Amino acid sequence: STQSTGSYESKPKKEKSMTSATASKHFFEHFFWIDCKIQDGKALAKIREAYPKKGDNNVFCNVAQFCFPDLENINPNETRTMEFTFVLTNSEGHQLFGFCRRVWSLGKPFPDCLCLMSYNPWFELYWQLLSIIESR
Repeated sequence: STQSTGSYESKPKKEKSMTSATASKHFFEHFFWIDCKIQDGKALAKIREAYPKKGDNNVFCNVAQFCFPDLENINPNETRTMEFTFVLTNSEGHQLFGFCRRVWSLGKPFPDCLCLMSYNPWFELYWQLLSIIESR
C-alpha cells in the first residue's frame, strides 16, 4: 500500500487532541463511498454515500481527490483490488488517516473507493473492516 499526505484546517475537539499517545473516542470519524463517472467527457470522482452525512467541510470537499489522485491514469482493464492510505495533517499537527480500498464492479470503467477516516492508526483492523464491507 502507498501513503500520501495532505493538509486540512479542522481540528478535533479538545477532548480528542491527538498525540502519539492518545486516540479518538470514535471507532472512525467518517466513512465514504466514492464512485467515478464520465461527465462532459471527463472522469469525475464524487461522494456517493457518506457517514455521517455532514462533517468537516474541508474533508468532504477533498476526500474524492485523495481517493482518486490518479483518476486520469486508471486503466479500465486492471480490475484488481487496491488498498492505500493517506494522511491529512492540520496546522496543529493532528493527523486524520484515510484508509482506502478500491473495488471494481462488473461493467464499470472505473473502480469505486471505500474510505474510512480515523484519528486512530489501526491499519490492519481497518483493512479487515474494508474487506468485510466489500464482500457485502
